[in-house]
Amino acid sequence: MISLTERLKAAAELVPQGVSVIDIGTDHARLPIYLLLSGKSPRVCAADINRGPLSRAEENARRYGAAVDTLLSDGFSGVTERFGCACICGMGGELISSIIGAAGGMLPPVLVLQPMSAAEKLRKYLWDGGFSVTAEMFVCEGKRPYTVMRAENTGVPEGYSYSDLYLGKSRPDCDGYRAYRAKVCAAAGKRLAGAAAEGRNCDCDKELVEICSGESDR
Repeated sequence: MISLTERLKAAAELVPQGVSVIDIGTDHARLPIYLLLSGKSPRVCAADINRGPLSRAEENARRYGAAVDTLLSDGFSGVTERFGCACICGMGGELISSIIGAAGGMLPPVLVLQPMSAAEKLRKYLWDGGFSVTAEMFVCEGKRPYTVMRAENTGVPEGYSYSDLYLGKSRPDCDGYRAYRAKVCAAAGKRLAGAAAEGRNCDCDKELVEICSGESDR
């Protein structure tokens, strides 16, 4: 069986059982190969904007004997059939948001997303745009914490707090989340220090630091 990084393991876990999957920005296609060979997905497609990654994806698929379809596509622009789930992993939160926004009617009902940065902007985009984050996992890869989330299109915008944007709403009691919270707290502390130096009020980040500190004291 093909091996996955901690981020991709979490993404695979969040993919619903038995649905077709398209992996946008697939790179080496490790995730779609795993989903197919493990029996979690009956059909997978590896899509990428560049020919090079698709060639690597096809080579990997042949190596593992996996019948993975490949597609040269900028986001969903080249997608002509519907899938039950889309995985968009390893990109910045703003880029993921723009890919979702440009997908139009080809956007699947379930999304598995792994932002490398700006997760707070991705959460805001999802909640404002009528998506519910139905599951969120926090993992560490090396010494860096990451979030992986499953979002489903409900058509109903959700309310959220400032801390929800940075910490999510689930906040599980696990090492991955604690490391992620520490990273968020450190970044908020830097923003507070910068605001203080400029004489600006930054009550939202002050509250975020307090929430992080309060959770860590439990």
